[in-house]
Amino acid sequence: MKKNKALLLITGYIRYAWRCALTLLVSPAVFIAIQLLGGVDFYEMRYALYIIAAIYICAAAYSFSDYTKKQVMLWNALDNLPSDESAYPEGRGGIEESYRELALRFKAENEKTEDDARLASARELDYYTLWMHQIKTPISVIDLMAQSRGDIERSLLRQEVFRIEQYVEAVLSYQRLASIGEDMQLENVDIAAVIRASVKKLRPLFMYREISLSLQPFSFTALSDSKWLSFVITQILSNSLKYTGKGGRISITSPEDGILEIADTGIGIRPEDVPQVFSRGFTGSLGRENEKSTGIGLYLCKQVMDRLSHRISLSSVFGEGTKVTLDLRREELKPF
Repeated sequence: MKKNKALLLITGYIRYAWRCALTLLVSPAVFIAIQLLGGVDFYEMRYALYIIAAIYICAAAYSFSDYTKKQVMLWNALDNLPSDESAYPEGRGGIEESYRELALRFKAENEKTEDDARLASARELDYYTLWMHQIKTPISVIDLMAQSRGDIERSLLRQEVFRIEQYVEAVLSYQRLASIGEDMQLENVDIAAVIRASVKKLRPLFMYREISLSLQPFSFTALSDSKWLSFVITQILSNSLKYTGKGGRISITSPEDGILEIADTGIGIRPEDVPQVFSRGFTGSLGRENEKSTGIGLYLCKQVMDRLSHRISLSSVFGEGTKVTLDLRREELKPF
């Protein structure tokens, strides 16, 4: 291994210095040529040539020593990237300084990428850990119902099965979010039909929680993806059902074509929490401890809406209810 490195040093130095060496040899060659043309022979020039050779040998030795030092430091840095910039060899001249700066920038970018990957991995682990704790609850309820010798309350059973379906759909959407572009199919979507399908899916929860639905008749289409838009609407309705008490009301209206509003008479959200509701992992404070949340539902809605080039906003009065607005309009292209 040492022989290989010694050979690499020598061959590397030759490749590094041969152009400079050839350039420096031009001066003594010119000197000798002039002296010979003037009738001076080599014997008379020998002392001058000795001095020139000694200077060149010392310069080559210093240059080789400096090259070896830098190369060894670079090899050590490649084997184990140092955290301190002083461990990288200082550059001499503009080109070496630029290469050094480039290496340090690559190192910084690499460290940032690794930190981002670790943070993303930690977030995913937190989410999946909480998700597993959440899904255990409806499974436990169904298990207790199965062990019961009495009559099974079918509405409760359907509600728990639906909760499991919602958790599974959320985690699958979370996994597919990174590749939503490949899974997206834009078309003119009948929004009223999407609403009806989502309400039909959630009907058992409406009935079990005794929550009324006010659905304003409307008819418009939007250029969107029906599957992902259905996920968003179902998620918003599920949140409304989760935080609206028995006897409450959920209303779905369209104040104008392309605008959809879903409002409930639930517990609402504190004013200081409203700006953060679409942040990843945000679960809010008072009023939401009764049913632990992953803080991923509205985050997924915002991410999906952004990718669909739609807009989503939320307003709430604490203790009175929450309203989510979906703006499904797109800006029309203007001719040049």
